[in-house]
Amino acid sequence: MPRRVVESDVCIIGSGIAAAMVAEKLAEERRLSITVVEAGEESDRLGARTAEFGRFVHTLFSFRRKTLRRALSQAGHDADAVLAVTGFDGGKRPEVFSPPQILAMYEALPAGGSDR
Repeated sequence: MPRRVVESDVCIIGSGIAAAMVAEKLAEERRLSITVVEAGEESDRLGARTAEFGRFVHTLFSFRRKTLRRALSQAGHDADAVLAVTGFDGGKRPEVFSPPQILAMYEALPAGGSDR
């Protein structure tokens, strides 16, 4: 295989949705060239729920300047139930939570996703 050189401002070495979410958040907040290098075993933790998780993340971040509790409620989710399961502070804004924490929120929803 020929050697390939890629220049970027940031290189994220990871696997799965967490690496992709970090890259997406960095790209939204800063004008950076980002490269994600997949590492480790391939994981399909979400399986068929990947698209639904993507909609959850998109919806969660669609509410500007809102607390996590309000964003979850406006998205039609039971915020109190999600916060009780995760133990997260509902007064913080969604953007302060790490990708694994956002995944934990999604998994705390009834049926591992939508509670609508």
